[in-house]
Amino acid sequence: MQHAQALILALTLGLAGTASAEDLPSLEGPLSRSYCSAACKTYSGGFDLSTIRGAGGNSIAEARHLSIRALLAQTPCDYGVASVECATDLPAPIPRSSESIVGCKTFSGVADLSKTALAQGSNPIEARVHALHALASAFACNHGAIMIETSARPRPAYCVAACKTHGGRPDLTQSQGASGLSGPEAKARALQELQARYSCEYGILITECSN
Repeated sequence: MQHAQALILALTLGLAGTASAEDLPSLEGPLSRSYCSAACKTYSGGFDLSTIRGAGGNSIAEARHLSIRALLAQTPCDYGVASVECATDLPAPIPRSSESIVGCKTFSGVADLSKTALAQGSNPIEARVHALHALASAFACNHGAIMIETSARPRPAYCVAACKTHGGRPDLTQSQGASGLSGPEAKARALQELQARYSCEYGILITECSN
């Protein structure tokens, strides 16, 4: 599995993959006051988030340009490129100060919680870029990807995940809870522990989180 420059928990039904930051290649340029992400466009004009790349610069213009260059260095974008998001006036970068969890979309457009990835970054956009890159490396998301949660100032949290019933409600007889240093991490750990213990035939829900 290819990895992003972050701690990653890539989760699939009954299987979890992990990586350490020392093993992971860099996805971005210099980290400065601004940071942008870019992705290839799809045929319909949306974002192909499996191609996303990010870069930092001294201005939004520079960061946007560098993120597009980083994207095109990795991927031929048949339908063009798009800037996904940018932030400026960022504080001095602190490694792993932000955390994000993302997942594959289902056909109906909601998160498939059996296929998620957790990653860290020095700002929220970088964390999302890393998480999306990790997700694309771990899974083939046939209907695209979706953001689940990003935490810019992580606080300890506890989350509970449960299998769904046939009617889409949580089956609390098949549930697992876990704590983490942030909401995204607690969600990822709860999902990991649930899938390690149960086979959720009708899908998975996060039933509650608190911090």
